[in-house]
Amino acid sequence: MQRIVVCILAAMVSSAAWGKEIPLKEIWGFNIAGTSDVKELVPPPKKDPQSAEDFINSSVVEQTAQLLGHRKVPAEGRKAGDGFIVAGVGKEALERAREVLAGKEKSLKEISAEGEFSLVIYTYFSGRSFCLDDVQVDDGEITVAYHLMAHELMSSSAHFALIPLPKLPPGDVNVVMKRSDDTGPAPIIARLAKVPAERIVSGSFKFRVIADAKIKE
Repeated sequence: MQRIVVCILAAMVSSAAWGKEIPLKEIWGFNIAGTSDVKELVPPPKKDPQSAEDFINSSVVEQTAQLLGHRKVPAEGRKAGDGFIVAGVGKEALERAREVLAGKEKSLKEISAEGEFSLVIYTYFSGRSFCLDDVQVDDGEITVAYHLMAHELMSSSAHFALIPLPKLPPGDVNVVMKRSDDTGPAPIIARLAKVPAERIVSGSFKFRVIADAKIKE
């Protein structure tokens, strides 16, 4: 009887972890409508920057954005790379995301069932805005639904999001980037479509949740 009760409780915990939508307002975003502004995570500089370089150096947000700037866009025929997982939420996740994008820190391939972690997705500088539709966590899969909105080149921008993960039961988890049709003026959509979305938007990937508190990179 005791074993049956334990199994039922375990199933209830696992079920509670899945079937969840992560509200956009719980997500920290850079240039992503509906999310909380990631700039709120860092205080403004104590004095006005004297140059563009000072401005970038004064903010981890701007440093992260620069790593996705027009000079960093993958060459033709290459992909943007996959999204990734970092430890922590909020400011800690932001700082770790910057280090991963800069190649100074590795993303996590395994995470503990305990602790706090964030999913990082991003787009490189382009003439298409990244619009996050919703994020669903269900049955071993995290689905990030999005679409791109085409606009004139003068409005080009980069985007990234820090998505706090709920507690997940041990096992493999697929992160699926689910794209819907682009929106915007048809002629601009057709022109910008010459650059594949995979070249600017982070891709799908897998990670593993382990019961042990030890995290492997």
